[in-house]
Amino acid sequence: MKKFIIHIGALFKTGSSNPVSGQFAFAGYLDGTCDPPPTQGEKQIPLTFRKVFPPINSAHKGCWWKLVRKQGQRPLKRCSGKDFQQEVFVPTTTAAFHGEALAVGMLLQE
Repeated sequence: MKKFIIHIGALFKTGSSNPVSGQFAFAGYLDGTCDPPPTQGEKQIPLTFRKVFPPINSAHKGCWWKLVRKQGQRPLKRCSGKDFQQEVFVPTTTAAFHGEALAVGMLLQE
């Protein structure tokens, strides 16, 4: 069985089978237009694996859907680096002696 990597931003059209569960955003109609705009509830949709991409019912038109988030991915905030910072304290089993620290320092200088 072949495995495909589906990247964020990938486009899928109405009527095709969904290869990955996730959140999808309206990316334009199949005829190249964006009018009439979809309703608020049609702008972004969740869709599970192997479900068929729907049309925009309010416009009665097929459209392109863009993958914006895969299922299980946490949306990152503007300063998301803070989400990944963690302070860890590991107690040492023995205290470092001053003489050993000097010997290591001399080895590193050579």
